[in-house]
Amino acid sequence: MPNHLPASLKVVDFELPATQISAVIDAIGQKEFCALLADLCQISSGYDRTVITAYFPEHPPVEVYHNLSAEESRKTMAPYFEYAYFLDPLYQYYCNTKGDQDVVVALSNVAPDAFEETQYYKTFYARISALDEVTLFIFFAKKACLSISLANQNHATNSVENLQKLLPILGSVARRHWISLDPNSTQGTGRMAAVLKKSFEQFGTSRLSQRESQIAQLVLQGLPTKVISNKLDVSPETVKVHRKNIYQKLEVASQGELFSMYMNAVAQMPPNSTSDPLEFLDRHSENMIPI
Repeated sequence: MPNHLPASLKVVDFELPATQISAVIDAIGQKEFCALLADLCQISSGYDRTVITAYFPEHPPVEVYHNLSAEESRKTMAPYFEYAYFLDPLYQYYCNTKGDQDVVVALSNVAPDAFEETQYYKTFYARISALDEVTLFIFFAKKACLSISLANQNHATNSVENLQKLLPILGSVARRHWISLDPNSTQGTGRMAAVLKKSFEQFGTSRLSQRESQIAQLVLQGLPTKVISNKLDVSPETVKVHRKNIYQKLEVASQGELFSMYMNAVAQMPPNSTSDPLEFLDRHSENMIPI
């Protein structure tokens, strides 16, 4: 193990876990690198769970590493990487960023208002008791990105500040471990992101009016009525009327049931379909996902 560390380690003003940093440096190119990287992030921030994901333009996310329990993984990981990632506020943040600078992002800063009340949050965050989450985005060539998501059952004091100070080191070791981040060299098996995006934009069009489909898609993204009304330049009352009509036509009673309908429709549609997922929904199927 080397007895020296990069000079950059000396510029931050919180006590660095030098032993863990040295271990990560030594593990570059080795199979234990991800586990040691997760340990370093958790020790530096106070979080207790890590999920590392690779993001690519026009390609589904690829699972790289996680230290969730078997039960937590069963409930969330498979559906997330197959299709649910498209509604994740952190994935949307990645899609909308330029990808030219590493950054630390708190979920609370990018999620829509009242996100904790949405079915998406209840399914993919509350089920693993993730009351607080922060993600480090480390960018590679062609906007490929390594996402290191850290979760905790409690709010971690000074976690974002500490991770921001450690980010240059994390980015440096990650880009040395993954000299190039390429989806073709992974085992990703999810749907093509471009196909999923097109099918999402068609959600509801086979049963709803154009405006109703538009509002249904915004509701699925967790946006509250006031935000939708501002986005579409209509009154909140108009949005409420449309939501009522949407629920009646689709025979659902809440945002949670609408989310469940979308998840099951996407799960049942052909992999390369870009039409309305509802065209393929069979509510009597034995493969219906309990949400």
